[in-house]
Amino acid sequence: MNTNTSLIRISMPKDVEYIISTLEEHGFEAYAVGGCIRDSILGYEPSDWDITTNALPENIKECFKKTFDTGIKHGTISVLLNNKIYEVTTYRIDGSYSDNRHPDSVTFSRHLKEDLLRRDFTINAMAYNNKDGLIDMYGGLDDLDNKKIRCVGEPLMRFDEDALRMLRAIRFAAVLNFDIEDNTFDAISQLNSQITKISVERIYVELIKLLNSDNPGMLEYLVTSGLSRYIFDDKYDLSKFQFKSRRILYKILADSKNETLSRLSIFCAFPFVKNKNDKLSLDKKKNVDSYNILHKLKSDNKTIRDVSTLSFYYNSNIVDRDEDIRLEINNIGRDNYLIYVENKCLIKKYNKSLFDFFAYKRISEYSKKAKNIYKKNDPVEIKDLDIRGEELISIGYNKGPEIGVILEKLLLEVIKNPLLNKKEKLLDIAKSNL
Repeated sequence: MNTNTSLIRISMPKDVEYIISTLEEHGFEAYAVGGCIRDSILGYEPSDWDITTNALPENIKECFKKTFDTGIKHGTISVLLNNKIYEVTTYRIDGSYSDNRHPDSVTFSRHLKEDLLRRDFTINAMAYNNKDGLIDMYGGLDDLDNKKIRCVGEPLMRFDEDALRMLRAIRFAAVLNFDIEDNTFDAISQLNSQITKISVERIYVELIKLLNSDNPGMLEYLVTSGLSRYIFDDKYDLSKFQFKSRRILYKILADSKNETLSRLSIFCAFPFVKNKNDKLSLDKKKNVDSYNILHKLKSDNKTIRDVSTLSFYYNSNIVDRDEDIRLEINNIGRDNYLIYVENKCLIKKYNKSLFDFFAYKRISEYSKKAKNIYKKNDPVEIKDLDIRGEELISIGYNKGPEIGVILEKLLLEVIKNPLLNKKEKLLDIAKSNL
């Protein structure tokens, strides 16, 4: 399809219209391009607007008062308007990709067609301005209508240029609820090992977007394409598990909150039946396997800590007593505990091999108990204690680690019995421990 679809109208921000019209007034072509056009056609609010033009970087800088050379080597100039930055990039032809990620060189072009040809997928290779309407040279509009992820041009070439595009194809399919076109998928399957040339940080970002989508079950594409075995170690390689087990995982993920901590902790707890050889660090209350895979993917420290803790407790026994629930809240964290309870219910609900009606009922009951503990604001953290370090120092405790030790002891006492959380009672307990 090679079409100037002038009947389609897209509402662009005033700043974007200004940038395009300013470049046109100086004798250049300019279009909004890429994801902002895709999202506008689909009825979504674009998160940002990119602009492409046949103006050279120095021409772009001459047209606007405030600019930054953010990517001038690759033809990108940032234009500052009304405290917002817009990237304006010269039409270009990419050179070879020796690292399977970045072009070794770029050649500026005078033709929009050549710039659109270098892009990853047809749905991201459309351009628009108010004068010419929608420019769709590679069938992006048809693929939006047919809900297909398709490479621009030859898929093997696109993925050989940038191996991350293989994972991006799956992520776009999950976010948009599209299918991957057959030739595009076949190319991913042929080149799957090249994903090892991509930094784990970039892989992690795409995985999180996939997990947080409305269709996390499209993780299955990682299995059928062969990507899974190159992204994960044996413990988390989905292809190692039967489809029946993977389907359970996908159902649980789909019914959980599409938030990183919730989804990632479920994924890292899979499989949900742990045997005696699996590594659970009882002293540190964390799942060591989860810790290791997230560390390998270079997740941030807080996410590693929270996810490894949650995935540890998904595999723990159900507790009933208020005292034990308060202790779990302390170990898991007040902010994360309700995520834990909700996901534990889902794991029991869907995992038929573990399903036990009475156990499921007990989880529902202790969910109510947990919410009641929150409502009563029972003490579960040191900051909840009705005593401070200075008051402990005043009765003879030394500054430093000793204060921390006694505060932990006092917390355990009030977790057992919240009525003890009175300054006088806590001081009495502290004196008895001197």
